[in-house]
Amino acid sequence: YRKNVKIFDKERKKAAQQAAGKTEASIVYFYAQSPQLEKSELYETMAEHWKKASIMMKQIAANNNILYFHVLQPNQYYPTNRIYSEAEKKIAFDSDTPFKEATELGYPVLFSKIDDLKQNGVNIFNGVNILDNAKEIVYIDSCCHYTKAGENILSEYIANSIFNILAPNQNQSVELGDRRQEKRGMSEKVGFNN
Repeated sequence: YRKNVKIFDKERKKAAQQAAGKTEASIVYFYAQSPQLEKSELYETMAEHWKKASIMMKQIAANNNILYFHVLQPNQYYPTNRIYSEAEKKIAFDSDTPFKEATELGYPVLFSKIDDLKQNGVNIFNGVNILDNAKEIVYIDSCCHYTKAGENILSEYIANSIFNILAPNQNQSVELGDRRQEKRGMSEKVGFNN
């Protein structure tokens, strides 16, 4: 996996250099137009599409008696209180990545849509801070992917968030698929036991 990510990053950088005229020409040419929108307007437009798409997915799911949950995951390029080890910094960050600016500018605009999503009945969970207290390395690359430890933290967060929506009262029965389970306490997470 890591090898493929490195190959992808190398090819992406090579293509960017070619487009900028810094290397030999390629037989493949990508015509990149200048954006028609200013960055702030661009991110607002993308976030609005993101919000509308989530609302539509929730409506489609509801029309088919399916629960819909939306999770905003952590990303190393959105600053939180996480303290990175030197080893993780080498893995998780790349000064040339296109993800850095998109995350720094985009996440705050996504946050501004969360209340609208909730008002439209979307179960949205903002998990951007869930990796802050992890001691181990949680990022496996400079994009946004997680190590097993990071995946476990995210999975637990999602499971607990869904559980809290499905069973807000300690003695409430919860229906999960074709089985019913009785909620006995927060340590026994319905369908999500450790």
